[in-house]
Amino acid sequence: MIDRNTRDLSMNEQCKLLNLHRSGIYYQPKSESTLDLEMMTQIDKLHLKDPTLGTRRMKVMLQMMGYKIGRTHVRTLMRKM
Repeated sequence: MIDRNTRDLSMNEQCKLLNLHRSGIYYQPKSESTLDLEMMTQIDKLHLKDPTLGTRRMKVMLQMMGYKIGRTHVRTLMRKM
C-alpha cells in the first residue's frame, strides 16, 4: 500500500492519495501488560463462580486479593474478555 522507499511520491503524497493520516502509518499497537492479563484470569475465575458480579463487586473482590484497581479499569478489562 504505502512504499516508504519510493522516490516518486513522498509519504505525505501517498497518504493523501489513499486518504490516510500519516500518524496511522507509524502506529504500533501495544500488547497487554502482564498485570492486566493476570487480573483478567482472576476476573474470569470470579465470574465463573458468580456470573452476577458487576464492576463494583468485582473491584472489591480484586482489591481483597491485593490488586490496586479501580472500577473503570475493571470495566475495561471485562469488556475485553
